[in-house]
Amino acid sequence: MSGKKPLTILISGHIRNEFARQTAKTARSILEEKGIQVKLDKHFFHTKKGIQATTEPADLALIFGGDGALLHFVRERKKQIPVLGVNCGAVGKLMLVHHNRMFSVLEESFLSKIATEKRTRLEGMLDKRPLPAALNDVMMVPEKPGILVRYDLFVDGKFYFRDMADGVLVSTVTGSAAYAVSGINPKIHENARVFLIRPVNSLWHSQPIIVSENSKIEIKHIDCRMGIEALIDGQQRLKVKESITLHQSPAPALLVLAQPELQEEHEHLQNAMPSAKYLYWLLKAKGSLTQKEVIEESGLQERTVQRALDFLVRHELVIRQPLFSNRKQKLYSIR
Repeated sequence: MSGKKPLTILISGHIRNEFARQTAKTARSILEEKGIQVKLDKHFFHTKKGIQATTEPADLALIFGGDGALLHFVRERKKQIPVLGVNCGAVGKLMLVHHNRMFSVLEESFLSKIATEKRTRLEGMLDKRPLPAALNDVMMVPEKPGILVRYDLFVDGKFYFRDMADGVLVSTVTGSAAYAVSGINPKIHENARVFLIRPVNSLWHSQPIIVSENSKIEIKHIDCRMGIEALIDGQQRLKVKESITLHQSPAPALLVLAQPELQEEHEHLQNAMPSAKYLYWLLKAKGSLTQKEVIEESGLQERTVQRALDFLVRHELVIRQPLFSNRKQKLYSIR
């Protein structure tokens, strides 16, 4: 991506996130003013004039939304290109740039020297069908929860164990900080070259297994009274009858190495009101809470809590997102 060649940027994102779409339109205007060629994903922008994002060549893709939008783009993309996620309100461990800092990222000084890192993906076969490449993980589960499945695990062609569990999760290093983190798992360094195998609520094998990313992982002799599915990156469900074979994909994802200008935690809080400091450490200790739960846990007045939470969100220490069961309520989480 040298300065001699005009830069081409593809813009895509979560098709049902209107805020992400409006933010992306602002980014488009800024980029075009700089003379940068911009290609618009027709599905994201709901226009027939756009392009097919899965095949169109570009130097860089800007993805607006949350982790799900980035995972979908990387999985559907035929030929991998550098991807930079812009977080537009959702929890996004893969979205390195908050929408409030998008403008500094679009400066020519950043765009002229984009650096990327390769992230290993999982691919393989479901019975005799090719498996879409997963950036985070592949999970084998019954179609309905609460049903046990029996299976045999093989690593590099050798029998490892037989298990009875709610399912089994195989994750990359990237995915080890996603769904896999809900179990009691080791913290895996991002530069490690391993896969994590995690039986889900196992009757016989509760410990996670770490294997080389060069390993061939086979889940065979699957037996369950319900249908079985493979869940790809928590998004795509595919039926499985007999076996799943997984290995490292020859085409890694290419994520942009952005360095958002974030201050250290104590610098953010240094000039904060006492209530904001208190609520920050409360959320850090208790986990995600609604505003009502924050009031109950803290014993502070509603107006004080609201002001403190607004401060924490504005300074990007805390993320505010809709509650799954009631989107009118907001859930607050440490960023």
